[in-house]
Amino acid sequence: MGDSGIYRKARKGREGGAGRIGGRKAVGGGRKSGVDALGRLERIRTAVVFLFAFSSVVSAPLDFHFTSHAKRRAVERGITEPLFIEVVTNCDHRKRQYRGTHGGFVYLFSKQFEQRQLHIVAERYKQECFFVTGYWT
Repeated sequence: MGDSGIYRKARKGREGGAGRIGGRKAVGGGRKSGVDALGRLERIRTAVVFLFAFSSVVSAPLDFHFTSHAKRRAVERGITEPLFIEVVTNCDHRKRQYRGTHGGFVYLFSKQFEQRQLHIVAERYKQECFFVTGYWT
């Protein structure tokens, strides 16, 4: 059975080309070329790396302030100042509690130390950290 001219033209129009996979139209309005997809993926990866790098710079407070309550509780509970700073800068878990009095948010930071877990309540505002209290569980 021979191909007629009309059939050959129709078949030729359906083969390959942009937006077609194996002679059929691609789902979703056309297929992106591999170069475009890789470029887009590279832009996304760069943005994610930038956000992580930028967030670590912004989230690391430079000034630590102890409220009188935090100083009293630290002495009563045997929590040293370096432990307060360690928990806030390298916490295992952080949960936002409420709006603070210094313009930031108050967080509950926690970190596991051997058999005990240390919880620190502190307000973070820009490059400052105000310790409210700390306790062991």
